[in-house]
Amino acid sequence: MNPLVSSTIQSASAPRVRLAVAKPNPIPLTNEQRREKVAQREKTQAEIDVAVQAWFDSTIAKANELAEHFNKKPRYFLDIFFHGGARMVMHHEKVNPHNAFVSLKAQELREAGNDDGNKLSLLEIQHAFKDEYSNLGEEERLRLVHEFQETSTASKRLVRPSPRGRVQDVANVVRNMILLIEGLKTRTGVEGFFCIVRNSPSYHINPQWYFSSTSLSDYMRLAVANRWNAHELGLKLEAFAIAGCNPISKWYYYFRNLLADCNLVKCRYVLKC
Repeated sequence: MNPLVSSTIQSASAPRVRLAVAKPNPIPLTNEQRREKVAQREKTQAEIDVAVQAWFDSTIAKANELAEHFNKKPRYFLDIFFHGGARMVMHHEKVNPHNAFVSLKAQELREAGNDDGNKLSLLEIQHAFKDEYSNLGEEERLRLVHEFQETSTASKRLVRPSPRGRVQDVANVVRNMILLIEGLKTRTGVEGFFCIVRNSPSYHINPQWYFSSTSLSDYMRLAVANRWNAHELGLKLEAFAIAGCNPISKWYYYFRNLLADCNLVKCRYVLKC
């Protein structure tokens, strides 16, 4: 398991109070020292530019290599390299006229009572009605796209996810969030963490948390003066969320004690095994 990804929520704490210490005034630099510092900065920046350019050239070469191997465009892999998981949450849907024609043709065969609509695959329908699609004009194809979009919108149903589906949905979102944060960290230089707990007893998933670095995770033990108990905080946050985020609700204490007892029994069972 990734050491930065755990099944227990960590909560933020108040920063420690630090006493201000007066710093002595720096000794003024001479003109020669200033020139030396400027020259050193320019030299360091030149070395950085060379190193970054070498990395960029290798990245472009790797993108071209992967593009040739997987028969995709280099931009596809460059987006993954530089934008992390941003594209996973940006859904761009563009309907292809040919796909709309085949889908509507299959629906037409089914509604007409023709069994071919159920027996034929989309590929077979495409081959059977290839000439009909070729004879369509630009306006007719646009009309098919519009009709397909209306049919798709009307046929959409609100699906109530099952407990297993909810767990999978949470896992997918957590993975995408991690990719987004890692991409943001690479591009802008940030650190942080997130916490996720369920607020419904209808399914079970352990509290999820993620730190962008091990240093930030280790610092939390120091920030709270050795009172950091990730497991206990995870149970309390989960119970608080299930109780409707109401600290005076009787269900808050009920779920908190229940989750603690269940976890104790689970730990005893694991130790016996």
